[in-house]
Amino acid sequence: MRCSRCGAELRPDAAFCDRCGAPTTQGKPSRGRVAVVMVLAVALFVVLAMIGIRGLLGSGGGENAPDGSVTSAAGGAGTSSGASGASTGGATQTPFSTASLPAGATPCPESSASPNSLGAWSGTSRTSCGFALAVRDAYVATAPNGGEATVRAESPITHTTYTMTCTGSQPATCKGGDDAVVYLAR
Repeated sequence: MRCSRCGAELRPDAAFCDRCGAPTTQGKPSRGRVAVVMVLAVALFVVLAMIGIRGLLGSGGGENAPDGSVTSAAGGAGTSSGASGASTGGATQTPFSTASLPAGATPCPESSASPNSLGAWSGTSRTSCGFALAVRDAYVATAPNGGEATVRAESPITHTTYTMTCTGSQPATCKGGDDAVVYLAR
């Protein structure tokens, strides 16, 4: 390649002409290429910013479903199995709750989630979602308007009936059985 100013032969990697010092076009991206790269960089930044804003304003990692429930992003991870627990898989749906649940509370799947139903959360690794839902059903039957209650619920894992004492509200905390903890909230 030759220098556009003096016509001297240029080295392949030269940024300037050795004879006249004129800048070469070798190694320089064209203005069109720079513009395309800049547009792509700005578009990527905008997309990432929108994802970040949606994450900050979203429902805590879940998607709002048309029936008012929240689908957990954890989806098929399931809950751990313990002495009175078992693994559950599949999408997890629980009613949306504004209640302040303790860290580590695991939402339990609902067979028919509705905005007005009481959601159940497993509070320990020893508490299966099947048992948490059984406690929830017993609680609703015993104290339909909420409040303190002592309930008996059968574990679908051990087939043993346990006594659980439920206190508080939003969330109600039920403790008992074999170190089981269940949180109930709307």
